Amino acid sequence: MVFYGDSSIMCNLAIAVLCSLHLNVGIAIHPSYYDDPEIHGLKSPLGVVELTLDVTDRISLFATHVSSTLVDEYGFGLNMVGIKLKVF
Repeated sequence: MVFYGDSSIMCNLAIAVLCSLHLNVGIAIHPSYYDDPEIHGLKSPLGVVELTLDVTDRISLFATHVSSTLVDEYGFGLNMVGIKLKVF
């Protein structure tokens, strides 16, 4: 059952989440001779996409995808989800 005013609460919650959401994209280089043998196929330059949700001013949740931009790689790149703590 929906009461009058519930939509404003949901709207305010959605605005708060959207204001805390960040999308970062970037390009990076990768010296492959520093890697373990298990990591192969990632050739420079790398494309990086990260979606971050700030939970508090020091804690955020993230999802990151890293893959080669100029090389057809086997698999889906390097994908991570996790939590970050801002130290200072």
